[in-house]
Amino acid sequence: MKLRRRRQILKGLERLRRGERPPGYTVREMAGLIGIDPSWIFRKINRGQILLEKDARYGCYLYPKTRSTVDQMKKLKSGKVLQVSFP
Repeated sequence: MKLRRRRQILKGLERLRRGERPPGYTVREMAGLIGIDPSWIFRKINRGQILLEKDARYGCYLYPKTRSTVDQMKKLKSGKVLQVSFP
């Protein structure tokens, strides 16, 4: 840990906290886009209704930054689909 700090090597969520922009939407960003609380997304992930892997580099869930992704999440929110999957 001390060595990483001295050499300014950032891991996982530290990158996000310091402002590095990941290549996808975070859970908080997605929640804002579709107008819900982030806890709703985490519940859906835990129940298997959102199939999404954590990003290895950032250590958090990242959605692809596409219009289709947002549309799929809106359909899940409205109940039009029961499950969504993101590679």
